Parts: sequence; structure tokens; C-alpha cells
Amino acid sequence: MNDKEMWNHMAAHYQSTLHAEDESSYPNDLMEALIRKGAAKRGSCAMDIGCGVGKYAVRFAERGCNVHMLDLADEMLRYARENMRPFDVRWTAEECDWERTNVRELRWEKSVDLAFAAMTPAVTGYKGVENMIAVSRRHCFISKFASFHNLMNERVCAALGLETRDGNFDGKLWMELADAVAAMGYFPEITYHDYSWENFLPVDQVVERFFDGYNMRLKDTSENRRNVRDALIPITNAEGIVHEQVRTKAAWIYWDVTIK
Repeated sequence: MNDKEMWNHMAAHYQSTLHAEDESSYPNDLMEALIRKGAAKRGSCAMDIGCGVGKYAVRFAERGCNVHMLDLADEMLRYARENMRPFDVRWTAEECDWERTNVRELRWEKSVDLAFAAMTPAVTGYKGVENMIAVSRRHCFISKFASFHNLMNERVCAALGLETRDGNFDGKLWMELADAVAAMGYFPEITYHDYSWENFLPVDQVVERFFDGYNMRLKDTSENRRNVRDALIPITNAEGIVHEQVRTKAAWIYWDVTIK
């Protein structure tokens, strides 16, 4: 399964949890931080890189911002279009492999007020940062996990004797991205924020996630599926719903391309 296939496979799950954080302060805190910077003004335009199903695109639209959504996975974009239709702002949705995109050929240079990449694998290195700087008239923002603990995944891994990808989910990637910004002559502002959420998911859907290439890589056998299901029993209720709890710390990287 290649990256595009994997994210297309995960799209329905992301759509099902679109509003899972509505009671959390984290998304609102992020948007308020951008507003204080002048990066999410009514009538301004944000490019949401690796937009997924549009979790933040919707929040930009709620605040009267226009949005240009980009994602590698066409199934993610299908959901994103559905989620954006209620809003009376200008928006587009386009399939895009960000770090392989020539923004100059597409005439995207200085086309948006904010280049935004939240918790996405679309931006992983120098080229991704360079493209963000190229398209933005002023504001750039990246968020990455500085630490990540999915208590459900950790429980299953412990029961099966497996290593988990949790603990330091993105390794030092957020540091490397901040270093890339600084190497280009800009001044990254880095802040850290607690970020937690929970989901209530059907047990069959959760079991499937352990074999989709995202959470971990297990050989897909009936025995392994049975073992995963058994490990989930303590957090599965009588209706077959699993309680997933995630505890993370996020690194926010903001910079202004007009200041060098």
C-alpha cells in the first residue's frame, strides 16, 4: 500500500472524527493564536497544505477566511469538499504532492496570506518549507507532534509484545523544520501546547486500523486480528465501542516571511 492508498483508506476514519475535538480548547487556541498574528483575518486567504478532510479548513471558513485546500489523497479531498460546501467563502480543493510541486510553474507564488500545515506528513523537509515561503505573502505556520501517546495503541502493543510508534511520534522532525526556516534567513517562533483528545469507535474499525499501515505494521492474519481484539477487551463496552485516549504535546512553528 503506497502513501496515497493508505491515506485514502484512512479518509473515512478521519471524517468520522471530524468533530471529535469540538469540546477541546486546542483547535480554538490555535485559531486564536493565528488571529492574534493577523494570519486569519476575515477575507484573507489560507493555503491548507495536507488538509485531510478539512478539519482546519472548516475553522478558517467559519471565521470568514478563503481557503485553498491541498492533499495527496483524493478521498480526503472528497470529504473536504463536502465539509466546505455550507460556507459562503471562496475555496478550492486540489490534489497535490506538496514537496514535489513546482509552485512557480503553477503561479502560486505570493498567492495566499497564510501557508498552513497542521500535523501533516505533507511537509517533512527543506523543500516543503521553501514552497511555503514561496506561496505566502506574509504568514507561515507548521505544527508537529513533539510527543505522542495513544493509550489504546500502547495497551495493544504491550499485550502483543510490540514496539509502539508513540512516545516521540515525529522524532525531531519539528526541530529540523524549524532549523530549515532559520537556515533560509527567517526567525521561527516556537511554542509548545498540550493536545489531547478521545474517540469512541466500533471495535471492528479499531482492529482494522492495526492492519492499514498507519498505526503500525502487523501481518494480517486471523490470529493477529484475534489477539488485537482480545487486547482491546478491557476498553471495549458492552455495545462494542472502544474508548481511545490520545495525549500529546504539539510544537507550533510560526514565522513571518516579510521579516528576515
